[in-house]
Amino acid sequence: MDLYGKDLITICDWKIKELKKVLSLAREVKKYRFFPKYTNLLKDKTFLMVFYNPSLRTRISFEAAMTELGGHSQFLEPSKMRVKLLEVEGETVKDSATVMTRYAHGIGIRILEDAVEKYGDGDILLREYAKYCNVPIINMADDVYHPCQALADIMGVSEHLGDVKGKKLLMMWGYSPKMRSW
Repeated sequence: MDLYGKDLITICDWKIKELKKVLSLAREVKKYRFFPKYTNLLKDKTFLMVFYNPSLRTRISFEAAMTELGGHSQFLEPSKMRVKLLEVEGETVKDSATVMTRYAHGIGIRILEDAVEKYGDGDILLREYAKYCNVPIINMADDVYHPCQALADIMGVSEHLGDVKGKKLLMMWGYSPKMRSW
């Protein structure tokens, strides 16, 4: 199974066996993250991080991961780049994606509900980037999905509880004044 170049917009787009493979690799990297096999895994690779919304945990975790794996992450703030937001004046997503693709090996995008006009527009914008990019697009949270958090939650819960099949779980998040769909 080859996941090279695959976008991660929602885990719903992935097969269970693909998700299990990613989680298995994540556990291995976590365990051996400072071994030479992994410290240069992303050597000479650049990951662009486009943040339409601010974030502490998401930014730090992606930057730290790229550094620990030997790569480089670059923080981009769309308000300082003339990047168009669906109906807002600026460079089109197609133009922006074409330029970004020339300089990156992957692009992460975070766009929540307060950066868009209506629910679902962030997800639409993210998918538009994916349409025009020839490098993987990683959803670092949009107004509909948060696949990286979902995978981290699955990994964390299974590390502490083992197989969760058949178990009832309640998950809460207390650091936000807003309820989100994910």
